[in-house]
Amino acid sequence: MNILRKIITGLGLAVVIPALVMLYISNNPSVFALSSRNIIILIVVFISILGIIIFWNLISTISNLSNSLKVIAKGDINHQVKVHPGNDIEELTDSINQLSQRMRKNADELEKRAILIERFNQKVKRMSNLRSMYPDIVHELRTPLINIEKSSGLFLE
Repeated sequence: MNILRKIITGLGLAVVIPALVMLYISNNPSVFALSSRNIIILIVVFISILGIIIFWNLISTISNLSNSLKVIAKGDINHQVKVHPGNDIEELTDSINQLSQRMRKNADELEKRAILIERFNQKVKRMSNLRSMYPDIVHELRTPLINIEKSSGLFLE
């Protein structure tokens, strides 16, 4: 039974059918004998209780689902939504659990990418350090090379 049918059935059993039966009995008191009227009232009460039980189960399942979603929304993506087997909301809980698994996979992938980015940043810092050393090396080499150039110019003249 899907959720909408369950809501309509619970509503009918808990409110509509008992109200209609009680209205009929109160408007036609001569049709029913006292004992049959009491039996009908007991049946109506039983049907109402059955409807209330259906509603209670549905509400408790939705409440459980809501609490699980709050836990996932707070960041616990490892949380699994659990409902009783054969429950009407099983398809919804399966979808939420699949979403949670995808979020977990995406978080793992982001963590791997963050590690790769950190490694790349370290390489960039090392290259930057080497680049900052380059002008010093050039200066150290230029001074002797200028002297060699001037000396060789004297020899060539």
